[in-house]
Amino acid sequence: DVVGRGGRQADQPVLQAGDTSVLWQSLPLPDGPDRHDESAAASLATVPGQITFGARVRGKKHKHEGTNCDDWFEFGTVGGWTLMAVSDGAGSCAYSRVGSRAACCGGIASLQSSMASLTLPLLSQEDLQMNDDRTFRCKDLSAVQVILYKAMRDAGAEMDRAVEKRI
Repeated sequence: DVVGRGGRQADQPVLQAGDTSVLWQSLPLPDGPDRHDESAAASLATVPGQITFGARVRGKKHKHEGTNCDDWFEFGTVGGWTLMAVSDGAGSCAYSRVGSRAACCGGIASLQSSMASLTLPLLSQEDLQMNDDRTFRCKDLSAVQVILYKAMRDAGAEMDRAVEKRI
């Protein structure tokens, strides 16, 4: 091997400042089950005059390694509530994109089911105070807290089911 100045092999290209073209590749998405598109965006009219918008895109490292984006988002409405779930998939896990999608969908479904008849009165600063056990003093907010906790558990269970189907 011929090594040039600075330890660079003679057949390696000389890098110009800021040129990362030889360092980063943009490999295509892999074929196979549960393939995610390069990017996704969606919007939903929630209340008059407002739109909820979400987007995700395959990042630089995923492009370089030829892997799927592992992130997901979902949103929906129920009653006067706008619901949004976002999951940053664990890229080191084989089915992270499956799990992130299932968790978001499961969480939204749980919230829609649990919050269908929930209404909150106008809250005061005192209503926002918490007890020593980290529960809200206001019974209406305590109900929301329990619903959110249940939704997180349901999201995790849905994620586990989706991954178990594939292993």
